[in-house]
Amino acid sequence: MGRSRIEAIRRGDARAFEALIHELAPRVHAYACSLAPRRVDAEDLAQEAFLGLLRNIDSVAHDEALAYLLRSVRNRWIDRHRAFAARGRPLEDAPEAISGEPGPSDLPERAERDDLVHRAIEALPESQGEVVRLRVFARLDFASIAEEVAVPLATVRSRYRAALEKLKLTLGRTIGDV
Repeated sequence: MGRSRIEAIRRGDARAFEALIHELAPRVHAYACSLAPRRVDAEDLAQEAFLGLLRNIDSVAHDEALAYLLRSVRNRWIDRHRAFAARGRPLEDAPEAISGEPGPSDLPERAERDDLVHRAIEALPESQGEVVRLRVFARLDFASIAEEVAVPLATVRSRYRAALEKLKLTLGRTIGDV
């Protein structure tokens, strides 16, 4: 994503913002889905992140839009957990929102598998789970992940390797070879 697209968005060019959404939305949405087991929650997180980016476009560096969006999704997810915890119940107990269109995860077998994968990632230590989500769902390279989580590149690689071993053991027992 070039400098000119961010500048165009800053000047109010709606097409430049649409192009940015088109380019980054699949990665941002996939990352949101890795945090939120329900599709409607993931869609909300991604949409809120893009709106936040637009509101704060003047403070976002030209090459930091994706990192901003991923941090925004994660922070919003944490905020939702805290809000529900303050009410004395986990976010997973929130009533399911009604969505007009079925998605791939609405198929029973797909939903079950996705739930197993989500729970397996959630069971990882947070440092490993975050590396997996950023690598697999946001499709960041290891160097970008190292920068995002502020740890050395070798640490990111070892966390990822350890997480994959744990996931293989956990998921291999329930859904076959991963």
